[in-house]
Amino acid sequence: MKKKLSPRDRLWIFADPTLKELIIRCELYLTKPITVENLRQLVQERLIHNFERFSWIISPQGHLMKTNNLDLTQHVTANDQIVIDPHRPLWQFNLVDNSKIEIGVHHALADGLSLVAILRKLTEEKTVVIKPTKTRAKPSWSMILRTIQGVFKALFIILFSPAVKLVNFETSKNYSTKDWSRPDRLTNRTDFETILENLILDPALGVKENSIIAVPISVSSLTNRINNGLGNKFALSPLPKKSQISIVDEFRTMKKQGEVLGAYFISVLIGAMPTFLGRYLSKFVSSHIFGIVSGVQVSRSVLKLLGAEINHIKAWAPILGGQKFSITSVHYAGKVTLNQVIRS
Repeated sequence: MKKKLSPRDRLWIFADPTLKELIIRCELYLTKPITVENLRQLVQERLIHNFERFSWIISPQGHLMKTNNLDLTQHVTANDQIVIDPHRPLWQFNLVDNSKIEIGVHHALADGLSLVAILRKLTEEKTVVIKPTKTRAKPSWSMILRTIQGVFKALFIILFSPAVKLVNFETSKNYSTKDWSRPDRLTNRTDFETILENLILDPALGVKENSIIAVPISVSSLTNRINNGLGNKFALSPLPKKSQISIVDEFRTMKKQGEVLGAYFISVLIGAMPTFLGRYLSKFVSSHIFGIVSGVQVSRSVLKLLGAEINHIKAWAPILGGQKFSITSVHYAGKVTLNQVIRS
């Protein structure tokens, strides 16, 4: 029996009708070797049994159908390249040299935060449920008004921002990584802020004035932002090419709250539309977003998988059709790894 994906998940299908491009990539580096047979068994017991979506076959129209005969030999392999087959569930684990696990998951199946939950389920750490610690209060009228203003502001930003034009959408992607060890206490301007800004303002990216940078926002303090990741709801912000203001400072205040919710409701609205209209609008919006900054907190302690410690984690968010770059921060075991992918 076919079901329809949620509007947020359908949005990623609209943006990637081939079901091959919007793949979140992750690499886990282990301190000692494991076998692909043991990894396959672990995935079966802890992932397939707990996350039904990893048995979904998704159509380009955003419909899903659960498969009852999932062949794990095609999804957990010893290959050295991630190849997503649109006719199967959209994920793959590769064990390379018995000591590095390469993971590829389509964005319609999981985002950064849900992938953290999946990773914790696979490791020997006790499962941590990622939920707010406080009960959410009912939205106030001021919040509703800020959200409505945010919707119109996000639409205005999209309509009047310069479009990103690439000669060939299939040009190669270059991956790079920078590590930053997190200090016990964060002061005014940290190395993290400086490195992040330098990456965004790198002349090689050719950032135009008023180019939109999409950033998931947390409205908590800077310390909590670094410890807990950047959040999972996007705000769209025009970026001056030569800014004397900290880019991180721009996203630290409550002033962005309405824009965050506005951008979120626009994405839900597009994902709920008929396929032909949703594809057009998602392509139009993504062609105005120059780049994406995102981040997740994995764990403050070292995790173990099949008895082997994971000593390093890298992850890259995918680039949509008209975008130039993405920067993903991974917070793990006292270190922040900034992973950048640039479309050359």
